[in-house]
Amino acid sequence: MEEDVPLVIPEVNPDPSKPKFFITAAFPYPNSPLHLGHARTYTIADVYARYMRMKGYNVLFPMGFHYTGTPILTIAEQIKAKDLELISLFMEVYDVPPKDIEKLGEPLALARYFHNDAKQAMVEMGYSIDWRREFTTIDEEFKKFIIWQFTKLKEKGLLTRGTHPVGWCPNHNMPVGMHDTKGDVEPEIGEFTLILFRLEGDDEVYLPAATLRPETVFGVTNIWLNPNAQYVIVEVDGRKWLVTERAAFKLGFQRKNIKIVDKVDVGKLFGKRVVNPATNKRVPILPGVFVDPNMATGVVMSVPAHAPYDYAALKDILSQHEMLRKYGVNPRELEPIPLIKVKGYSDVPAKDVVEKFDVKSQLDKDRLDEATIAEGKTTPDLGGNLKTMEMAKEIVKKLKE
Repeated sequence: MEEDVPLVIPEVNPDPSKPKFFITAAFPYPNSPLHLGHARTYTIADVYARYMRMKGYNVLFPMGFHYTGTPILTIAEQIKAKDLELISLFMEVYDVPPKDIEKLGEPLALARYFHNDAKQAMVEMGYSIDWRREFTTIDEEFKKFIIWQFTKLKEKGLLTRGTHPVGWCPNHNMPVGMHDTKGDVEPEIGEFTLILFRLEGDDEVYLPAATLRPETVFGVTNIWLNPNAQYVIVEVDGRKWLVTERAAFKLGFQRKNIKIVDKVDVGKLFGKRVVNPATNKRVPILPGVFVDPNMATGVVMSVPAHAPYDYAALKDILSQHEMLRKYGVNPRELEPIPLIKVKGYSDVPAKDVVEKFDVKSQLDKDRLDEATIAEGKTTPDLGGNLKTMEMAKEIVKKLKE
């Protein structure tokens, strides 16, 4: 057999006689061994580096290792918590010696272990990396480099400060992307429009109804709150909002200086009125057990003409005459308000789909989800060229003003 040929590792030094060329690739997270995807990524970079050397360039191909972020933290935490499935994977598939497993419960130890493992794999692959230029994202030099980058971008006016929706880990207090989650799951980011309904009799308190369809604010008949959830008053930008405890927790990661000022007995709110900011109409607050206290604010504006959940909950409450009398609500004020003509449907499309899918109550979640999807596929005839999204944007703009 042919003898192994010693690897020649390029050590790139300044050479004024050659044009310079720098190449790099995404740094690997050293939280497990490299896989086939890594091989593809670094082989492409290596091929190009070699090609440019053949063209006479002085090519620098360094390698970094991404120590920061949650991928390493979460794996280390799972090992420390003695996750048997993960430990079995490490020992049986990744060939990690049992004596090393416990050490990997510390994030830095985990990173260094698989850093060395990955480097050995790259060396064995024969990549033309100058290993004198090896670094990690927690090296002081690299951190200074990042600060320098952002300082330069700011000086050039290319950075602006503002807010932007991101996936967020409340445990580690940092933004997360797909590679930061277990199983590389992309974080779901939902963006709601909040419409503030002022609580009648208390000009300082607002109920922020979260909606994906702000254009339907003209069809609101009432506000739903979950009778079994804990609601609180929070101060937001100088105003007091009524939201669920879970919503207050999440708001704390989105806005500064969120402060819970009081807990609320939600039962005492039913029958009270709020003012619709788009119509100035007074509408009642009613109990809706379908309201998910973990979703958005836990405050739902009811549009029973176009939202199957709202129509189903309305049917439920209209059958409870004693409750309506207790809250001082006339059934006629809860009649659905049609907003959009939909071809093939009556003036109340939500009623049509609720009946079509034989929804029994507001707790009939599976059928209501099907009905909601069906209602969402209907094509509105707005009687003009104004599209629904354009209408929504215009309404949001007017409400902000």
